[in-house]
Amino acid sequence: MSSPYSLVILVGISYTISFFLFYICLRFLHHKHLLRVINTVSGLRWKLLFKGLILWALILFILSLPDLILNPGSYQITYNSGSFFILLIICLLAFPIQASFEEILFRGYLMQGFSLVSKKPWVPLLITSLLFGGVHFFNGTNLYMDMSIVVSTFIIGLMLGVIALGDNGIETAMGVHIANNLYVALLYNSADSGLPGLPSVVTAQPSDPFTGLPLLILAAIAMIAILFWNRKEDIMRIFR
Repeated sequence: MSSPYSLVILVGISYTISFFLFYICLRFLHHKHLLRVINTVSGLRWKLLFKGLILWALILFILSLPDLILNPGSYQITYNSGSFFILLIICLLAFPIQASFEEILFRGYLMQGFSLVSKKPWVPLLITSLLFGGVHFFNGTNLYMDMSIVVSTFIIGLMLGVIALGDNGIETAMGVHIANNLYVALLYNSADSGLPGLPSVVTAQPSDPFTGLPLLILAAIAMIAILFWNRKEDIMRIFR
């Protein structure tokens, strides 16, 4: 499969199958409804999902903008209207399924499971974040990049876990995760990423992948600070 869309299509297909199998196991082996691993209320909170999606996309855009302006030579405009439209449709089909399933699995099912082992919320938060980082080990093109992706996804996992615990549900985290994947595929891809050759709006030239970690940490802190500005108690109880 030589098409630049092949990997995204493969992601969509594999995660759709995984999601279906997970649902079957959850429903008929655990006898649990899917909503029970999403939140502690009676319905899906769509406003939280879209809030997380929009806010994270804005934070990523704002923090990426200075380097785009100051170092234009590090980026290449790869936008093509026809190709981008195809990519947009494929990404809108694939990434919401992929990101939602990962949140349901890690911040929903596994976090609830590990909370049975320890009543301290930071324990399942740490374990699921480590697992989340570990399963992304082979997303890079070499060992050095693999390690940087593990660290990056561990940081993102911590942020998503804190948000999920603070919200008593994973809708906001789902929105953040969807926005993150759409952003790096559609707007701000990298030539040495795990999804190379996509007709994104901008493609960054290969660089040391660890240089972006401070910006990622800043983005994660900003996201949590904005979401829980008037709800500090919801964050504090996680680490007691």
